[in-house]
Amino acid sequence: MGAPLEPSWEPSADLGALTRPVAQNQCGDRAAAATINSVRTLRITVKPNARSATLTERDDGTWRATVKTPPVDGKANKELCRLVAHHFGLRPSQVTIKSGAGARIKTIVIDEG
Repeated sequence: MGAPLEPSWEPSADLGALTRPVAQNQCGDRAAAATINSVRTLRITVKPNARSATLTERDDGTWRATVKTPPVDGKANKELCRLVAHHFGLRPSQVTIKSGAGARIKTIVIDEG
């Protein structure tokens, strides 16, 4: 995320009177300033100490992940974030664990914005 958006005043067609404020992003693109970041939430069951790292969606809409690392010092959680980011083509910093950091069933939030 960049600097906060600064409102600017847009003149109306009649005599240049000031009307509603319009948000502008850093590039001056007004349409992009109105775009809201897309956030997705996933429920993932994690199996640490697996032979391979995989991420698959189940029929009920939940996900199953296997990670190679053991659940020690958050290493499995870091690998899970990298695995989810790679699967969706995102940066690992866009994936966070909302709940379940110490459990096998986790709620993951993905910021696709």
